[in-house]
Amino acid sequence: MSPVEVTPWPARPTESLFCDTDPLLTVIWHRTLVGPAPSWLEQLADSRRYDLYLLLDIDVPWVNDGQRYFPDAAPRRAIFEQCEQELKRRNRPYVKVTGNWEERPKSAIGAIDRLLAPIAKQGQEPHVNNSPIQAN
Repeated sequence: MSPVEVTPWPARPTESLFCDTDPLLTVIWHRTLVGPAPSWLEQLADSRRYDLYLLLDIDVPWVNDGQRYFPDAAPRRAIFEQCEQELKRRNRPYVKVTGNWEERPKSAIGAIDRLLAPIAKQGQEPHVNNSPIQAN
């Protein structure tokens, strides 16, 4: 049992949810920084599915913004590879975002546009809800 109740999403088929970090990434970071993740977190990571993951490569310079870890490329590459391995192992759809700082947003937006194209073809506008998700 998870200590947090998660609200099902999307409420409507045309709503979009963009997450910076999900339970799967939290599991990977937990393993890296603390050790084995708790079983409830592993179960949550197994149960949450998204239509697309954007996997950001480490092919741009590291930026010290006070939040980022690992200025050296080797540990960042290891985290990246763990993320890719977990996405593949769990059969999660993903797009690898590479390139310079100008190319990366274009690549990510292109991947999202391709994902949402079937909705647009049906004449429906995707709805982006900017409200934060509330835990019960």
